[in-house]
Amino acid sequence: MAGSRIARGCVAAECGVPCLVVRAVADATDMMLPRFISADGRYSLPGALLNCIAHPFDVPELLRLGRAYRRARTALAAVAREIIVDGLDGDWG
Repeated sequence: MAGSRIARGCVAAECGVPCLVVRAVADATDMMLPRFISADGRYSLPGALLNCIAHPFDVPELLRLGRAYRRARTALAAVAREIIVDGLDGDWG
């Protein structure tokens, strides 16, 4: 995972700076990403609109992904808020 490599490789090993990586995953293992979303998560709005016109049966899955993304974003924001408000009192290393 990219976050793990950053924490071990750059920050912790080379700089000696404590690091905490928190990730939120939006897509379930059984969820198919729409055709217009690349493997690295990039998309274009015109591509999305054209895809929805060409493949209207993909729209429900796209809406499902949108709801999952919002839940993941909300969970990540809650963790960030707790870290910022409460601080990092424990041993995170």
